[in-house]
Amino acid sequence: MTAIGRQLKRVLLAARDPKVFFLGFVTVVVVYLVAMPLVVLLMGSFKFGPLGPEGGPGISNYILAYSDPNIITPLKNSVIFAGLAALLGFAIGTSFAWLVERTNVPMKNLASALVLVPLIMPGVLFAISWLFLLSPNIGLINVIIKAIFGLEEAPFNIHSLGGMIWLEGLVMAPLVFILMSASFRSMDPALEEAASVSGAGILTTARRITFKLMLPATISVLLIVFVRGMEAFEIPAILGIPSGIMVFSTKIFLALQKVPKDYGLASTLGVSMIVLSAIGVLIYHKLTAKAYKYATVTGKGYRPRVIDLGGWRWVAAGFFIVYFLLTVGLPFFILLWGSLLPYYSVPSLDRFSEMSLINYKDAWTYPNATRAIRNTLILGVSAATAIVLISAMISWIVVRTRIAGRQILDILAFMPIAIPGIVSGLAVMWAYLTFMEWLPVYGTLWILIIAYTGKYMPYGTRATNAGLLQIHKELEEVAETSGASWWRTFTKVTLPLLLPSLLSAWIYIFMVSVRSLGEAILLYTSKSEVISVLIYDMREGGESNVLAALGVMVITFMVLVIFTVRALGAKVGTQRA
Repeated sequence: MTAIGRQLKRVLLAARDPKVFFLGFVTVVVVYLVAMPLVVLLMGSFKFGPLGPEGGPGISNYILAYSDPNIITPLKNSVIFAGLAALLGFAIGTSFAWLVERTNVPMKNLASALVLVPLIMPGVLFAISWLFLLSPNIGLINVIIKAIFGLEEAPFNIHSLGGMIWLEGLVMAPLVFILMSASFRSMDPALEEAASVSGAGILTTARRITFKLMLPATISVLLIVFVRGMEAFEIPAILGIPSGIMVFSTKIFLALQKVPKDYGLASTLGVSMIVLSAIGVLIYHKLTAKAYKYATVTGKGYRPRVIDLGGWRWVAAGFFIVYFLLTVGLPFFILLWGSLLPYYSVPSLDRFSEMSLINYKDAWTYPNATRAIRNTLILGVSAATAIVLISAMISWIVVRTRIAGRQILDILAFMPIAIPGIVSGLAVMWAYLTFMEWLPVYGTLWILIIAYTGKYMPYGTRATNAGLLQIHKELEEVAETSGASWWRTFTKVTLPLLLPSLLSAWIYIFMVSVRSLGEAILLYTSKSEVISVLIYDMREGGESNVLAALGVMVITFMVLVIFTVRALGAKVGTQRA
């Protein structure tokens, strides 16, 4: 038998192993969802001509895109916007994480909840609500400040790069809080306590000990939120496009709004955004790989010494209240106010007589509204469920097996974290209008489910990887020793034990799926319109009061769904216990 024959025989024998077959199946699914659209997008960026197979290969698109002097401004704006928003979000989120994990700030559980509540509000609604708060002419905050100080001009203008940075920083803070809280909890505080005993103050200890020990986590979180800033679309679209402030994500969107559509420019900018984001992710991996250099060593369990803030602890609690008011309280109030009036005006007692529920009736009967709500619910549930199931399979292969190639699968599943949402939508569009045109999913809700499942897979795999690492494999080994097959062990033992992590991932993915606009804005049709796109279109059409009513309904609906799922999860957890 030749060497090639022997190698082929070994491959065929290995393929008979159910675990290897399982790895191959999951890899094909991940490649289909993640890698295939990106490869098609890259190929499309090197074609000169309309969408489709026409035109020869070349770098004409890149020459046209980067020889345009107007390309420098969106690039600069993207970096400034993402960088400063990341710093603002990091400062807020890290401060709150330190207060909750290391100090005696009152009502810690409530404070933690207040920081995370903004995740419920869709980004497009958040941006629109702040238009009513900081618009130079009718913004409530501007009107109040002008009246108090007797100013003739508004002190704030939300239609600016600074306004965009302010809102995006507020949006990023909950993610930073989640990531940095985990780092504070896992760090041995012995060195901090030694510094305190030696007479160092709170700020000196934080500056010279705490944040030096947390340097890898700090840089990693900054890179993650920077990548999130590069892909942001809702706030730049709502605030930036009307003001002529372009970033890469909005320039891609506008390139596809031209007649004829400029697919070449959009694809070229999309590839450029992936490269910029991928550089950040590579730096993140490099830093986290060397995080052990900053680890502290302890042979026993420890509990951080709670830092007594004295009277300042109530001031710290006030920061949580202020943040909640800025991110949820004021935006929801201004939407609720606008939803009850026939036309918007600054809140005043004189307008109470004009209040009614007519906008809610109009919102419910608005063309495509019920369809958009139904599509959004189907999309959120389908994408979240598909992701947690696929993620559980990926994590089991990566964490529990020693199959060669599992690391590649993990990298493929994590890769979409570096892909901006609007680029992900563009890649899927390219794929299903060219090489995959034989699969009739374009123009249906299925293409959105496919796009969202590929885009948000990293959130599922990170949660399930962490959850599976916390589950000791002894129970799985007992099941296998008792004669259970690996698949029965996986479905009857592993998945039930992994349920809390799966549920947390499901809730988060459902929320981001409902919130997201970047992918949907490029892939929807009149039959597959989702609520974020409908709200964006209503804003463009100037129907602000009906939009406000729909926004209040959407936020209330999301709160009910999330609390229902959490209650069901708690009930299941109690029954299992």
